[in-house]
Amino acid sequence: MKVLFVTGPGPATMFWAPPLATALRNVGHSVVLATTEETASVAEQMAIPFVTITDRTLESLLSTGRDGEPVPPPESVEDQIRFHGSWMARLAAASFDGLRALAEHWRPDVVVGGSQSYAAGLLAASLGIPQVRHTWDALEIREANRYADEELAPELAALGLDAVPHPELILDVTPPSISPAATVPNRVHARWVGTNLARRMDPWMLTTGDRRRICVTAGTRVAASESQDFLIRLGRDLADLDAELVVAAPEDVAPAVREALPGLRVGWMPLEVLVPTCDLIVHHGGGSTAMNAMAAGTPQLVLSEWPLYRKLWQRLGDQGAAIVLGEPEEHTTEHIAKGCRRLLDDSSFKDRADALASEIAGLPGPADHVALVEGLV
Repeated sequence: MKVLFVTGPGPATMFWAPPLATALRNVGHSVVLATTEETASVAEQMAIPFVTITDRTLESLLSTGRDGEPVPPPESVEDQIRFHGSWMARLAAASFDGLRALAEHWRPDVVVGGSQSYAAGLLAASLGIPQVRHTWDALEIREANRYADEELAPELAALGLDAVPHPELILDVTPPSISPAATVPNRVHARWVGTNLARRMDPWMLTTGDRRRICVTAGTRVAASESQDFLIRLGRDLADLDAELVVAAPEDVAPAVREALPGLRVGWMPLEVLVPTCDLIVHHGGGSTAMNAMAAGTPQLVLSEWPLYRKLWQRLGDQGAAIVLGEPEEHTTEHIAKGCRRLLDDSSFKDRADALASEIAGLPGPADHVALVEGLV
């Protein structure tokens, strides 16, 4: 069986693929990964044969419409939903020709895409093959699909469709206890398996320290300047806590943060390795960051920025494994420090985080999903 994985356009949109791709390869199936030119350096570290299918960058997809005109910043929640679906649809449109060209040389039997990978859906429809969607975090916005269909109207019309087809299988890493109540056809709850870039680690990342450890991260943001400001502010906000503070930051961000926060450990750190040794993680509301913390049983302080995601984060807060600061006026030194103290001192947060981790560990993993994918062909 030939299985094509469609990923990109950023690192967080790719790390879901290696566990399932490896499981398929381990039983003898042929796997190829398709991604964007911008993320080729990430794909090179995944040990999976890959091709690039578009040179559109993430920044251009977010800022520029298909007509070449600037995309206005979204204001209302509905604007944000439209923005979310539209930019991912622009990625699909930019990738479609490259995917079809690949299929002329290497025709897949199944195509697997990440969260709202409309490119995978278009290719599956054009080839008449099954599609699998494998979510990369718990933040998929299904309400955005209708706006993607609008953006992709030309491609859909050429296929005789008015909407991107629903996948034959959805592997959803959202833990059942915090999933939306709505039933989703063909959905299977899947275990989160954290992966990362293959880089050398420092031994201290593998074990707990003498003091309680807090990880601060902004994930892999689009703008390095935003990430620097966010991390520096948080580092200063938390300086008075009796804890070891570590700052996980990309290589293009770390030097400025390290200069502003001398004495702290700052730099690239694989969260799936580091977070299990932490007593708390403070972050910007990144989906992969949150999934790593959930799987590790680590309480979280989430500084949610987009109203689009606040209901989703609140389900995590209601579960009891996190405190969510969802309003801009809550993103102050006082609120952040108070939230951290609660999370560190109230053992119920750790208990609920451990319960969530146990739930995730009990879900079927990649080896179990191979048979499901095979059954589609």
